[in-house]
Amino acid sequence: MNKLKMTIVMMIGIFFMVGMLGTACAQGSNFSVKADTIEYDMQSGDGMAKGNVVLKQDGGTATAANAEFNSKTKSGRLTGGVVADIGCDHGFTIIYLVMNQLASAGIAMDVADGPLMRAKEHIHQYGLDNRIALRKSDGLQQLVEGEADTILISGIGGALMERILREFPHVTQSAKELLLSPQSEIYKVRHALHDLGFVIAQEEMVFDQGKYYTIIRCERGS
Repeated sequence: MNKLKMTIVMMIGIFFMVGMLGTACAQGSNFSVKADTIEYDMQSGDGMAKGNVVLKQDGGTATAANAEFNSKTKSGRLTGGVVADIGCDHGFTIIYLVMNQLASAGIAMDVADGPLMRAKEHIHQYGLDNRIALRKSDGLQQLVEGEADTILISGIGGALMERILREFPHVTQSAKELLLSPQSEIYKVRHALHDLGFVIAQEEMVFDQGKYYTIIRCERGS
């Protein structure tokens, strides 16, 4: 996996600092976590929050399906959401996310038959047929509102990305986060994000194979 793809997938795994945690609701001086269930090992400090996880720290809030943490090292990672990869190409990005538990399930979508066929072969090769769905779709056309926690779009120009984001606004706005890497006309993507009510939570620039790429992670505004 090249540097660009690796940066994209790692931005989906959101890292956070944690304090000491309890069983159903845990709080530190500036930290709290709520979830349906929280499992915690007092000796090792390892813990797992499962179901409707809400993390708050220093005025910021993050949500996820699951969260792994260690209270002694004060580190952890949100995991377990459903990721829709729009323009999935060979499917390796969504395969990596699911295999490394950065996503509980995936939806690989592409407008062309060729990439979907190759993605299907690779998904089957890694034994993920029951965790990654394949769909032929022009942008978000075949994605159901609320079906994906994260929408991932990369490898296309900003004008096309803007069209995809705006074409089905109810679907775009139902995602908890967007991870975008437009290859041109980034300003058009920024305007679309503003109009759709998203805020930029993280932005990185990566130099890969002689070119600079911008990667933007967005969250729904409050």
